[in-house]
Amino acid sequence: MLRKDITIPGSGGKRITLRAETQPEIDRLVAETNLKIQMGVLCINGNTTFANYAKTWLETYKKGAISQKNYDTYEANLRLHISPVIGDLKIKDIRRSHCVRVLNAHAGESKSHVGKLRMTMYQIFESAIDDELIVKNPARNLPMPKVIEGTHRSITDFERQHILAVADHHRAGLWIKTMLFCGLRPSEAIDLNWSDVDTKNNFISVSHALGNDTTKTDAGTRRVPMPSELSEGFLKERKFTKTTFVFTQTDGVTHHTAESMRSCWESFLRDLDIDMGAKIYRNQIIVSVVADDLTPYCLRHTFATDMQAAGVPLNIAKVLMGHSDIKMTADIYTHYTAQNEQDAARIINQYYSQEKNSTAAKVRHE
Repeated sequence: MLRKDITIPGSGGKRITLRAETQPEIDRLVAETNLKIQMGVLCINGNTTFANYAKTWLETYKKGAISQKNYDTYEANLRLHISPVIGDLKIKDIRRSHCVRVLNAHAGESKSHVGKLRMTMYQIFESAIDDELIVKNPARNLPMPKVIEGTHRSITDFERQHILAVADHHRAGLWIKTMLFCGLRPSEAIDLNWSDVDTKNNFISVSHALGNDTTKTDAGTRRVPMPSELSEGFLKERKFTKTTFVFTQTDGVTHHTAESMRSCWESFLRDLDIDMGAKIYRNQIIVSVVADDLTPYCLRHTFATDMQAAGVPLNIAKVLMGHSDIKMTADIYTHYTAQNEQDAARIINQYYSQEKNSTAAKVRHE
């Protein structure tokens, strides 16, 4: 048996012992080990990936220095939001644009959440400077993307994927989908009667149900188209309810109260949290990954932004949202994305192309 000891640079004399049966095999192991050292896998240097350095940073500078809850928040933000974007890059190769990309992926989310991501990256790169791995912090003074202060924001693609997955089996799923696909306010959805749901023509009627002020204003009285998927969900639900109300408590008869619906939402959030990757210990969530600003109103807001993406005119969107003032709808229709830009370019180019052909035709006839 052949043996070779290799001292890891900058480790205070820490050594790795390699063993092999033949000289060619020991030579190969030595070469692989030296390459790992050079790449920053076995020791921290500029070639160390962001993900590996971030783990060292957490263990060295945060573990024991902050509460376990805060530590878990750092770990979750790195694992779910930062490392998937820049984790495989060498720490010396990361530029400001990479860090901006991390934040831009969370545009439209809460200011608090995006701010934590920015702060985490800043702290890690400051530590890398102190460790003499880099000379400049690429996360210094990063511009914030457009964020939301409060609870009226659209859901992210990641949230949408998991919300729909959980909605397929949770008892609140149809209520969730009604707000997401039709833009109903939570109270409007709760007060729906079966007479309001037209599964033949795929429409939902929103009105002052049973004399209650379900809608905020008269403008709230409206008919909203619904996708066939939602219509199918109503047809299935109709078989189990024993009252005129669409959404009932578990007995299938009792109409939901604000308190019971809040409990239903909290139950849905728990399942959503688990589906998104929350850490569980003894059936308790110890590290939550659901954004703390996710509310039922985010689903209604998403319906509005979906209408914009689909090209629904502002004046029509105002009616479907049940807004009394078009300015309220316009405030949502201000999200300008790369897709908006491409659509605008396509429409404008198509218009001018048609106008050019029309003008040429007129000239020929003259």
